[in-house]
Amino acid sequence: MTPKQIYAVMKEAGFPPAVATTMTAIALRESGGVPSAFNGNEATGDRSFGLLQINMKSPEVAALITKTLRITDEKQLLDPLLNARAGFVLYGGKRANLNVAWYIDRPGVYKDRYEKHLAAAQAAALESV
Repeated sequence: MTPKQIYAVMKEAGFPPAVATTMTAIALRESGGVPSAFNGNEATGDRSFGLLQINMKSPEVAALITKTLRITDEKQLLDPLLNARAGFVLYGGKRANLNVAWYIDRPGVYKDRYEKHLAAAQAAALESV
């Protein structure tokens, strides 16, 4: 998906514009914009799905996502809009949660790779106005 397409999905999922921009950069970092991305490396603690790489390995996260979004199969998170809605659930209206779930403010590789995609996300947001 293009940054503009990802931004539109994030907005449709309920993110306010500034956070939709952040989530677009996260999606580009996490999946390269590929909705079917899956990381099943149990050794690294991953069972992560879709654009935002929603990690369902944690029983708490899995329960929250499946209950809130009424999904019956984790593979449903490969749908871009459902994946964005899962991200919206994890965001919970608190920017601090973005750092907990996606480490956007943690110095090092996570922050660097997020910032690498931020300009494309910002351009997508501006194109969508």
